[in-house]
Amino acid sequence: MGGYKGADHVNGHGQALDLVLDSGHLERPEEDHRRASQAGLSAVRESMGWRLAEALGGAIDLRRAKRIQASAERHGLQVL
Repeated sequence: MGGYKGADHVNGHGQALDLVLDSGHLERPEEDHRRASQAGLSAVRESMGWRLAEALGGAIDLRRAKRIQASAERHGLQVL
């Protein structure tokens, strides 16, 4: 099992952090998942990013999570 940095919080200065974006994983999940699979991993931990998924009015936007899930599935990885 492997994982990707994915903290989704606000730091002590009030700055919202998105470590999935900052690490580059959001822009290259296919490459990351391919490498994980090639390394013999069968599962990866991914961050949902609830603060980022909740739109105005309380609606939940799962497009980001579904995109990462689809990439992992293409590479034979289970997402936790």
